[in-house]
Amino acid sequence: MAETLISPGVLARENDQSQITSQPIQAGAAIVGPTVLGKKGIPRLVTSYSEYLANFGSTFTSGSDTYTYFTSISAYNYFNNGGTSLLVDRVNSGSFSAASSSLIESQDGVETTTLQASPYNFTGSAGTTARFGESGVYNSVAVTKGGVATTGTTFNVITSQDVGKLYTGGTSAIADVTSIAYRFDTGTNPVDCAVSTTFQNVALEGGSGTGAIATVATTTEIASTQRSNISTLEVTTPGTGYKSGDILTIAASALGSGMPVITAITSGLARANQGTAGIAAVTSPQVLTAGAGGAATNTYVAAAGNAGSVGSGATFSLITDKSEGKLYPTAVIAGPGAGILETTVASGTVTLGIDTLIAAGAVVANGGTGGTVKIDFAGSVVTAVTVQTEVSANGYSAGWTDTSTLTITALQANDVAALVAVTGAIAGNNLVLGFVAATDIISTAISITATDATVGKGYKAGNTITILSGAVTNLTGPDTVFTLAAADLEASSQATAAALQITTSAGNTQAVNNNLIIEPTSITLGTQSTDTYVIGDVLGVVVGLIGTPTTALSVTLAGADLIGKEVFSLETISHGSIMNSAGSQTAGGALANGSPNNVRWEIQAPNTGSGTFSVIIRQGNDTSKRKSILEIFPNVSLDPKQSNYVGRIIGDRTENLLGAGTSDPYIQTTGSYGNGSRYVRVASVGLKTPDYFDNSGIAKSEFTGSIPLAQSGSFGAADGVIVSANQNYYENINDADSQGIDTAAMDGYTDAFNLLANKDDYKYNILSSPGLVFANAGAVTPINLAISNVQGRGDAICIMDLENYGATVTSVTAKAASIDNSYVAAYWPWLQLSDPASGQLVWVPASTLMPGVYAYNDKSAEAWFAPAGINRGGLNTVSQAERKLTQNNRDDLYTGKVNPIATFPGRGVVVFGQKTLQAQASALDRVNVRRLLIELKSYISQIADNLVFEQNTAATRNGFLAQVNPYLESVQQRQGLYAFKVVMDASNNGPDVVDRNKMVGAIYLQPTKTAEFIYLDFNILPTGASFPS
Repeated sequence: MAETLISPGVLARENDQSQITSQPIQAGAAIVGPTVLGKKGIPRLVTSYSEYLANFGSTFTSGSDTYTYFTSISAYNYFNNGGTSLLVDRVNSGSFSAASSSLIESQDGVETTTLQASPYNFTGSAGTTARFGESGVYNSVAVTKGGVATTGTTFNVITSQDVGKLYTGGTSAIADVTSIAYRFDTGTNPVDCAVSTTFQNVALEGGSGTGAIATVATTTEIASTQRSNISTLEVTTPGTGYKSGDILTIAASALGSGMPVITAITSGLARANQGTAGIAAVTSPQVLTAGAGGAATNTYVAAAGNAGSVGSGATFSLITDKSEGKLYPTAVIAGPGAGILETTVASGTVTLGIDTLIAAGAVVANGGTGGTVKIDFAGSVVTAVTVQTEVSANGYSAGWTDTSTLTITALQANDVAALVAVTGAIAGNNLVLGFVAATDIISTAISITATDATVGKGYKAGNTITILSGAVTNLTGPDTVFTLAAADLEASSQATAAALQITTSAGNTQAVNNNLIIEPTSITLGTQSTDTYVIGDVLGVVVGLIGTPTTALSVTLAGADLIGKEVFSLETISHGSIMNSAGSQTAGGALANGSPNNVRWEIQAPNTGSGTFSVIIRQGNDTSKRKSILEIFPNVSLDPKQSNYVGRIIGDRTENLLGAGTSDPYIQTTGSYGNGSRYVRVASVGLKTPDYFDNSGIAKSEFTGSIPLAQSGSFGAADGVIVSANQNYYENINDADSQGIDTAAMDGYTDAFNLLANKDDYKYNILSSPGLVFANAGAVTPINLAISNVQGRGDAICIMDLENYGATVTSVTAKAASIDNSYVAAYWPWLQLSDPASGQLVWVPASTLMPGVYAYNDKSAEAWFAPAGINRGGLNTVSQAERKLTQNNRDDLYTGKVNPIATFPGRGVVVFGQKTLQAQASALDRVNVRRLLIELKSYISQIADNLVFEQNTAATRNGFLAQVNPYLESVQQRQGLYAFKVVMDASNNGPDVVDRNKMVGAIYLQPTKTAEFIYLDFNILPTGASFPS
């Protein structure tokens, strides 16, 4: 299109003066303070609260309470109020390091020839060698291999009782003061144990430890008590974890149970017991021993009865007599002779109960009831009367004596129908029955008593003891049987030892009053030099070098004792011991030290054909059956030439803070590949497989063994703790400690503020460090440094806290008076809110919430609007302020340059001030103007960055004006400026300026002011008066 008119007409031309370069880098807030996770001293940008949690964590536990750092609460409020980017620099006391992955083994599982370095402990391969010497620390002791001196390998050996294993003693006897047996003898040595018995696998209970087992022997009988006590005790399994002062016990019944009581058993004897006619009762004891089931003399047979098992070894004493007066079956108690009844029937037999005869009128003299008799008659006369059984219809016979008689007349006999039915009518004289003890009354077992010859044990209630018929000389007929009841048995009582004692000072020997084993508790590598080792090598240390134990130290190397060939290693991005998930693992795969804050790793689907495998990053507190997978990196390889190389996919980059403690710290980045994982990085690759395939596309055999096994592991060896003694949180922070940070050593804050002074690397417009309080002496220097550095940058404002919880208005304004700077603002008082992570009500300093107020202000308005007042200064998450400020309080604070946080009924808690700490009254003593200048300088400076090294001509300068003027007009339209003017032309870029390679621009601004003091004049006029124009 023609640019000039040749013939009359109209030419419409465009002159675009609205050119704006790409939008400037948006800056958010920066917070410096302690966090649970993250890399100490390395600023990290996050763009959401979820990203903050993943990188820095939230709550932690100290004692029985859960805490949240001010940093985390501030991050939550910042993002919750519209913040878009947050730069976090972690500060903690002490040194912090990353956790390293446990060994990731290859397919071939080959170990190196190098011993594991300290702190690896070789005691697991030392067995029970080098015990019972002197406790002590023995560093750099010479090591032999196969009995031959090495060229320089040394061990550091510690021998002590710390493992807590029980020591039998010099001997196992109770007389040996070094023995555990002696401890029991001086404690409570029970006197009711089984006699002369050795008990295996006796559990030693009580105390701090577990697992101790002993063999205990008891003495011979103690003075006719038929019981004994402990004589020796040998610890067969020493257990672990026992301590000086522990009191051991042996449970009741462990040293004898089911022992028959040493009292006569008189009840429960079988009623069928029967003696021999004509043999006198034996009232003196007869000793019975266990028999084999026959009727051997003076024996018995024990059986389980209704119990599951039967004991053994008991000897019983048996006593019999005729006191029960039982009739003896087959005893003839009457015979032919004068006075015998006559019958009308020639012959016959009839059996009658004696009670029946008595009922018919028979008379009993000298006692007796019950029993059955058989009456024989022939030739019409009674020829014999014989005891048939001891039982009649009315019960057992009883009470008969050798002088008992029973007389019945013929008349009375004729009344016995059962008799007459057999004999017919009866005549004649009386029938007189007489009893003789030796022939007519039976002997019975009236008591049985366990004796002291060999006291039995192991019997149970329900066991039976049977004295077979004929086994005792004066007892025949049915067997004698009795059943053991619970009351017939007893057990040993509890044994209680005197407290264990040890001597702990170095050089004390095992024999000096020590009940715990002195043994190697730590064997770590000192030096290895040029020596090489393989599995099975036996390393030794002579006794003279380690406290003269009874045997030399001998370590038989296992695979774990040698450094394995590690395929690759991982390292946590976050630092601190909280990242250590290494430790014991349950059968279900749960790690004892796993937590929601740390991680574990897993290798899946290794494929030697393709040379690939998958790396899984799991949450530390998951299990094998319920995995919590955080990240998956599938089909990675060890081939550094491939795009799926494990280092390239997961990333291997790390940042390190150098120059810490100086005024010029800086970050140095190492590694070749950006981190693809949020949790770990590849620290090293030990077995690379370049060009994994041959020309035929087949995996090379020398590389297939390098592919890792399917396996899982943990992370460990990280340093740095966030919880220790005497730490103060929330309203309790003070000059000694603030959230676990020693205020006497604030190097972390100093390094952070010096690092964040670099505006090229770190973009932010708000800087805060909640928990760093100006009233605390240790915080003064870092706070002043922070203020100085933001002023030097010129593109950020610092929000600070002046006083600890519980301060007064006077003390707050006094602190503010010592600072004169427009790049810093202070707010007061402290505020209470619900911790978003724990739900607890906690007190926080105002700087914790102010970045969120600024973020809300910028989202709802512009940076040059005041972040205060009802519309933009409301703190809706706050439950209350430390104190409700009166108008006078607010006046005093605002006069003293401190922005009050007021409480208004129905309005809640509101930021009600926007002053900077500049003392001189000017536009820059207000936060909105300072932030306007920060915004304009940041934006316009980024435009000017594009002009550096461009030609210093009018065209270049006009290009600058063409971008800046429209921008300032937009700010003016958005109520940031009343007026402005930009000069960059020949008037301020004359030849002398140009010749010095300078380009000068002058920007004149009239910033808008906020209406902070509103006066409403209500004028009352008389009727008819004219209103003023």
